[in-house]
Amino acid sequence: VKGVHADEDNRPHVNIPSFTIGKATGKNLSFAVASDADIPKSAPYDGKMTGSFFKQYDVELDFGAMKLNYLTPINCTDPHQVVFWPHKEVAVIPMSMTDGKMEVQVDIAGHKINAILDTSSARTIMRRDIAENTVGLKAGSPQMPPAGDIRDGKDMQIYTATFPQITFAGGVTAFNVPALIQVNGMTHNLHQEAILGSR
Repeated sequence: VKGVHADEDNRPHVNIPSFTIGKATGKNLSFAVASDADIPKSAPYDGKMTGSFFKQYDVELDFGAMKLNYLTPINCTDPHQVVFWPHKEVAVIPMSMTDGKMEVQVDIAGHKINAILDTSSARTIMRRDIAENTVGLKAGSPQMPPAGDIRDGKDMQIYTATFPQITFAGGVTAFNVPALIQVNGMTHNLHQEAILGSR
């Protein structure tokens, strides 16, 4: 395990000579080493793979068949052939790529909010300033109670909220979506100076 920290996340990395998923094998890969905050020991999985790991492929999440398919981009160049399984209707959700992440606009209680689709995250997360100043929630209220003793990477309280509806452009709506409301990320930056004073 390398003792040096990666520029992007300040975590140690380990070099993997060979990694196989399905029928594909990658050589000489670098994986970040997870902390207990990233993956609790009680979690039913041992690691996470994000979209950045397979940037060169298109990804199909086939929940019906319980399969994850990686496709070469040339197979999806025709927008009318993207969905190749039998279907009755398709919703088209406009998105843009920002730093390798899928950014979409959603509507929460009549407020337009920019969101990132993160298929590797176990929970939906909202910044506290958006929850309070845009959506109108109040920390400690019945609509935004504390999330037990869970605290973020800077030891600030994390809250919870359940959004009755989150609507995406294209007509897709998610109902009763639970979310964590927090100011900072969960990972401690070991090289960051302490923040003094009242928040």
